[in-house]
Amino acid sequence: MERNETQGGAVFLDDEHFPFLVVSWVGVGVVDHAKAYVEWVARMADRAGPDTTLMIINDATRAGRPGPEFRKFFSDFLGTAQGRALLTTDNLTLVVLDNPLVRGALTAVGWMAPAVRKMRVTSNLGAAFAAAAEESALRGQAIEPPNLENYQHPGDRDQPRLQVD
Repeated sequence: MERNETQGGAVFLDDEHFPFLVVSWVGVGVVDHAKAYVEWVARMADRAGPDTTLMIINDATRAGRPGPEFRKFFSDFLGTAQGRALLTTDNLTLVVLDNPLVRGALTAVGWMAPAVRKMRVTSNLGAAFAAAAEESALRGQAIEPPNLENYQHPGDRDQPRLQVD
């Protein structure tokens, strides 16, 4: 697992269940987190090769409201062919949001931004893994989701911390 932490926020990048990728956003996202995420997903896509679809599960249940620079970074990135291919065309991106108002807001953004519309939104991690497994079967991969019975959020794990400011 990789992690990028700053004052007030972090992103945890977990490939333990590859090609299921779990990205856990905690606190306020900053551009450094977004860049780390995009670079990591690109490395995972290279690792997967052209015949494997990545199932990118973004757990935003502990995320705070991202700032304008963070939102602009993703808006600009998804406006590129590389960004759309990496996060929505070649791979499946799911977002876990437990707040129904935020899920509704993301759905509304999807009406205006086709790249966001392709992202699937679920209310919990189990539903995200189930949706990813279903999609993997439709794409001919038929990958079983991991057992989440003993899953522990990366922010709760006792691991050495890499401080990046």
